[in-house]
Amino acid sequence: MSIGVGVVLGRGDPPGPGERRFIKAIAEDPRFRLSLVAAAARAETAHAGLVDTALRLEARAFPAPDRAPTGLPEIAALPDAPADALPETLPDDCDLIVDFSHADAVLAQAGHLPEGVWRLSAFAPEAGLAEARDRAPVTTVVLTRHRAGSPPQTLSTARYDTKFLATRNAAMIREKSVQMVLQALAGLLLQRAAPAPDPDAAGPAVAPDRPPFAARDLPGYGLRTVSELATRALKVAGEKIGRRPGMFELRLGHGDGLGFDPAAGVTLSPPAGTFWADPFLHEHAGALYLFYEVYDYETRRGHLDVGRIEGETMVPLGTALKLP
Repeated sequence: MSIGVGVVLGRGDPPGPGERRFIKAIAEDPRFRLSLVAAAARAETAHAGLVDTALRLEARAFPAPDRAPTGLPEIAALPDAPADALPETLPDDCDLIVDFSHADAVLAQAGHLPEGVWRLSAFAPEAGLAEARDRAPVTTVVLTRHRAGSPPQTLSTARYDTKFLATRNAAMIREKSVQMVLQALAGLLLQRAAPAPDPDAAGPAVAPDRPPFAARDLPGYGLRTVSELATRALKVAGEKIGRRPGMFELRLGHGDGLGFDPAAGVTLSPPAGTFWADPFLHEHAGALYLFYEVYDYETRRGHLDVGRIEGETMVPLGTALKLP
């Protein structure tokens, strides 16, 4: 049993890497059918002209990386159609629409779709900007389902580390959060094969409430951004002359999930010019092995090493995974 998925993109803007990855994933997965690709006018932003100008300049100076596939199916709404153009009738096999445009015209279609209209808060006009302005540690993204006559329902929530540049943060959450939709679609397939769940079990949609990015925020945001850029430039310069700007190391200790105290552990210090991070343990044939990332400041590349835990120390065994 497959699910028919329609996609509505924002009219006037080229589809971003997140939208393109999502469409490619749906088109290639036999569990789903790409029933529709259309375009609608994006929801209007409330930015002052000065804010829009500053954000455009920032995005031009520091463009977000884009390595997503570029090929897309034909867009249903024609270039000479009205800005909010959608097909007059939805395909019969379309079970839901994933709406990247946040246009009101798309929500009006919810009553014609068995699974309604799905939206990611990452594609709302202000998404990701206020968190960067406020230096919030994480940016929350909510996936909601909209059905006719019912309040929005939360399907899933994710939190991403906030990028310090507002436009980079907005682009990052848009690209990464499409995975939430793919996971929710896979869950929907499992629900269809099992007894029907309580439709209210996921609870109402809840999104963080932050004031929009305003012109008065630009001086403080600009000062913090320049300071962060200068700090990062100094770190890169330090790396090139052999300094280690940050001391990342591992700590080894014993205990259970609740009683373990990292501060009481034994420090495992990396060689000069490197750092160790992202450890995980694996037990095999009675021995306990520690896998960890090794990052070399000189080459600016990392790889995976492994060591064997012996009492209160680790015996390095060598490289476990490294690209040529």
